[in-house]
Amino acid sequence: MIIEFLDSIWVGLIVAVLGGMVSPLVVIRRFSNLTGSISHASFAGIGVAMMWQFNPLMGAIFASLISAWVMQWVQSKTKDHMDTLLAMIWVVGMAIGLLLLHFKNGYTTDLFGFLFGNIVMVTQSDTILMAIWTSVIALGLLFFYQLIQLVSLDPDYAAIRRIPVKWVNIVLVSILAVTTVLLSKVVGILLVMAVLTIPGAIARLFATRLVTMIALSTMVSLISVGAGLLLTYFINLPTGPVIILLLVASYLLGMGIQYWRQVLI
Repeated sequence: MIIEFLDSIWVGLIVAVLGGMVSPLVVIRRFSNLTGSISHASFAGIGVAMMWQFNPLMGAIFASLISAWVMQWVQSKTKDHMDTLLAMIWVVGMAIGLLLLHFKNGYTTDLFGFLFGNIVMVTQSDTILMAIWTSVIALGLLFFYQLIQLVSLDPDYAAIRRIPVKWVNIVLVSILAVTTVLLSKVVGILLVMAVLTIPGAIARLFATRLVTMIALSTMVSLISVGAGLLLTYFINLPTGPVIILLLVASYLLGMGIQYWRQVLI
């Protein structure tokens, strides 16, 4: 039991850092709905993988990348009906996944884990992949911070400076797609949007610079995930929902602090 808890702490640390780094970009670029659509579209990849018996994580990543690229392409052509497209991809991904899993005997237990998350489901190979991906994101933010900040905060000015905004956006949505799938292993497809939105939203209450937002977001994520793991260990509760509720409580606390600061000032 202790060994399993220590493994969970290691996985939770990776999840917290990964989510904390990416969340401010999701908030600044208003990618929250895109995140929800990607996470649900990935369920189609899970259904395909389980139907043809290969790694569901790889299937989910492939489906999420395809959906992210399609949405980015459509958005580059027109912004009309974008909300409708996101909603369609959201429900179609879930529908395809559920339909395929219907023909897979004994899928119910796995389905619950995919939808709501289960830290016990995270294998050693998944953990290694998440650690590698987190390192890649950290290095990318370190070396390309100015480029990411410029494109995220002022894409029009970036285009004037001949920065390939379209390709940077494709890279960013690809990062978001893979990150969404990896985090879904712990918090679930239905809850991952909160992990990729709330820490950044909290950080934005107290910071305006992207680097400060990333630092605050990661700190909030670490505290919430750590506290969530401790609660689930001692009280035997599902990890994903507990982490989400702690993040929501943190956001409400942040809003309260901001309100009282404005009143006092």
